[in-house]
Amino acid sequence: MILARSRFHKFAFQQTLDIIFLGLCRYLTCILLFLMSMERSIGAPLLDPYFGEIVFSGPAHSRLSSIYLNPSAIAHETGLRTYSSTSLRYDNNKITNLSLDPQTGLSTNANLPNLAATHLTHNGFVGVAYNFDNDALTIAVALSAPIAETTPFWDKYARYHAFNNAHYSWFTTLALAYRWKGLGIGLGISSIALSQMNFSFARDTTVKTEFQTCKDDIECQTSETDQNYTIETHSVFDNLTLHFGLTYRFWDNWNIGIGIITPSDNDNLFRVTNTGTADITTGDNNYSTTVDAVYSLPLQTQVEIRAGITPSTYITGGIQMIGLNHHQQVDLIFLNTTIDDDIPSSIVQPRQFKRVYNMTLGLESQITPSSMLGTRFKYETEAVDINAITPTYIVGNNMGIAAAFEQQLSPQYSLSLGYGLTWFPSKTVTDSIYNPQHYAACVNSNYTFESCRAIREGRDISSTNGTYQRHQHAISIALQYKYQ
Repeated sequence: MILARSRFHKFAFQQTLDIIFLGLCRYLTCILLFLMSMERSIGAPLLDPYFGEIVFSGPAHSRLSSIYLNPSAIAHETGLRTYSSTSLRYDNNKITNLSLDPQTGLSTNANLPNLAATHLTHNGFVGVAYNFDNDALTIAVALSAPIAETTPFWDKYARYHAFNNAHYSWFTTLALAYRWKGLGIGLGISSIALSQMNFSFARDTTVKTEFQTCKDDIECQTSETDQNYTIETHSVFDNLTLHFGLTYRFWDNWNIGIGIITPSDNDNLFRVTNTGTADITTGDNNYSTTVDAVYSLPLQTQVEIRAGITPSTYITGGIQMIGLNHHQQVDLIFLNTTIDDDIPSSIVQPRQFKRVYNMTLGLESQITPSSMLGTRFKYETEAVDINAITPTYIVGNNMGIAAAFEQQLSPQYSLSLGYGLTWFPSKTVTDSIYNPQHYAACVNSNYTFESCRAIREGRDISSTNGTYQRHQHAISIALQYKYQ
């Protein structure tokens, strides 16, 4: 009788956990779907410091979220596994000490206001994995949306750079991993299931159309002469990305993971082309035309070591290289420019990105038999040179700290929560690479190739001189299920 009651209580407890976990799954899924439908919370596959979740992830971790960074890492877990996570990131941006009017690019003694803008972005991940061949072979599939790329809304002060640009992508990933003793080998393939890029910006026409009267007086730039562009583009199942990974487990609880992510393209430029529509307002006239948005994906390499210094404590260290130098600009190509002589055949949205290195150091400790606490410190190099910082891309060098807590709810279910804070040291731009005077220099040189380089790179727009400050907060939640 006592044994029957014990079994009944154990069964009831397990059923209660199942109900709680399913409720949490539904709740997380609803949050995830809601966030990914928000108009301003849109993501990009370019720079995601918390892919999967904060702290408990990386190329040396056997979590299912490693399928993208290092598919071989999933070979070191057994059984059926499902994993879902989402992160929210809140950015706070400030611009002070403006020495040039961002509306005109001219020096000014006017007391320009200090500017502040905030925006919310997110990522998401859902995946499942299963082991075959006596747990030596693992197959996994995942759907992920990397962290959002949205621009702060500065209203008129940065209109020649962007009113509100946004870019998101959904990735589908299929991976195979094989484990032989301590060695794991993994191969994955991803496709951009959906990529969407939206642009909203102004283009000055006075300098271009009335150069003879404006070449020495750029003050003739006014908002009344602007062309305003609103562009929405997308692509479906474009560009295959290959994922290669190696993992080696030694000394029982030491892991080293190496991952390479390389987009595929015939011309080795990793290009993705989105197609959509552009609504253009010039004066009292409104036009609509078809447009292509062409951009390039980055090559990515990462290495991480996760070392067990005691049976319950791990230290982690890693470095990641993201080849953002492939993503110098977005080319907007208008496919019907006969609608108006003042509408160009193409416009360059400049990025001026460079190769980025992200270095991390962390500590993870099992504080009770069913819970774990983790911390992580990161340092990341700047994505653009200091004089290429713009109100749209405040991406100088930065450093951050993060902490996460994981609770094992039962032998099958676990829940983790994380928080991260990233600080971007203040940067003062005194010699911006952006200036509308570049157009005058090009014309005065009789359109020589080198003198017109800034035009080709889209840098003949308002200067970005000023002092830039930024910090961001991030939170994450992840649910994991294991069936042995």
